Amino acid sequence: MARKTRVERRLIAHLKEQFGEHLGALLLSGYETERWTLRRELVISTTDRVGNREEHSVMLLAVGAHALPLGQDPIVLAAHLRMLAERGAYGCLSYDLLEMMGVLGLVDPVQGLKAVEGALHRYFRLSYAAEGKRRHPLAPQAEGVTAERRILTAYDFEHEAVRSHDPYPVMHTVVEFSQRFLEQLRLRSLFGIDWNLVTSVVEKHPGS
Repeated sequence: MARKTRVERRLIAHLKEQFGEHLGALLLSGYETERWTLRRELVISTTDRVGNREEHSVMLLAVGAHALPLGQDPIVLAAHLRMLAERGAYGCLSYDLLEMMGVLGLVDPVQGLKAVEGALHRYFRLSYAAEGKRRHPLAPQAEGVTAERRILTAYDFEHEAVRSHDPYPVMHTVVEFSQRFLEQLRLRSLFGIDWNLVTSVVEKHPGS
């Protein structure tokens, strides 16, 4: 595993400070892995104040044939969430590429564009889904998806013409987040789980 850069450590620390250790782990799912996959399942374990233990299943699902976020994608997400918090923005973030590159500690515009574009592409096509027992009397009494959320709802790249003194065109990016998802992150209540009671977040591997 490659050694984390100072920028990565800072962004990860901010993410976990903002949302807690375990929601931070959920948002960082896929970090540093190069394995392309369409589905990932996480087991969320909770222990309440009297010692009762419970397990919850949260799946990450890719829409269509697209891969789930991987590699440095979660760091790009963490950079967006940090910028959102620092600006006091609620659900919509607007920036130019050089601003985001500064947050990510990148200097090569081609590398920066590839990192941001790839991450937004994959997060836009990502759904977080809770799996559990169906409780409605008309529903089959079996495990199934009980709720599904998306963190990213839209993004748009806008290019300005190259001016004589600029080596590259200015690229403005507008990213829209699900306000409900962000609110549940802030309240640490995503999928009705009290994330203050979570003791571990573990990826479940096929066959385990």
